[in-house]
Amino acid sequence: MLNIKVILVSLLAISLSFTAQAQEANTLGRTVLKISPVEFGRAEFKLGIEHFFANRKSSISIIPSAILKESIQETKKGWQTAAQYRFYLSHINKADRNTLFGFENYAFYTGIFGLYQSYKKDYSREYYDDLTDTYRSGDFHKEVTAQEGGLILGLQISITKRIIVDLNLGGSIRNNKLEDNFDYEQPNYYYYEDYSVFEPEYKGVKPVIGFMIGIVL
Repeated sequence: MLNIKVILVSLLAISLSFTAQAQEANTLGRTVLKISPVEFGRAEFKLGIEHFFANRKSSISIIPSAILKESIQETKKGWQTAAQYRFYLSHINKADRNTLFGFENYAFYTGIFGLYQSYKKDYSREYYDDLTDTYRSGDFHKEVTAQEGGLILGLQISITKRIIVDLNLGGSIRNNKLEDNFDYEQPNYYYYEDYSVFEPEYKGVKPVIGFMIGIVL
């Protein structure tokens, strides 16, 4: 009788184990939480939440970020929200074939995205005063509201079943509204600010580069 009970308990444990593995296989990889370490160097904290649809052929991502920096020369603060819709073109899986470096999965994708950004900056600047024929300094304020949309092409690498690396390149069109009180307070100061394509003040066609690391929930 004892042996029968032991066998039944063992069978039940094995059954539960297979059930748990099946459930994990069905649920693993549906939602990924990501972070962008590159943006830390620009005083920006960017998160991403990507949710795959059932067959992993497409996904949707929400990517919010916060901008904050305080120093003697300037103070920056703002926020941004982006959304991506991705179409996964192919998957190279470790279970089906040998993969480079033995990683779990390589997924190639293309997609569209849009974003909205609100940004404020207080800064100090030196300028030439025509009336006094001297250089002076002052404190100024600027505000930027921007909209951007474009296309991306990327690769998502599953290093393990839980850890992923996401890389993408693309292009976009950026439009913004810039208000800078330096222009109003110094109307005779002829100086053109040449903004980088990665600065909030930039308007026009620009490249897009993305790098994020994440964990599967």
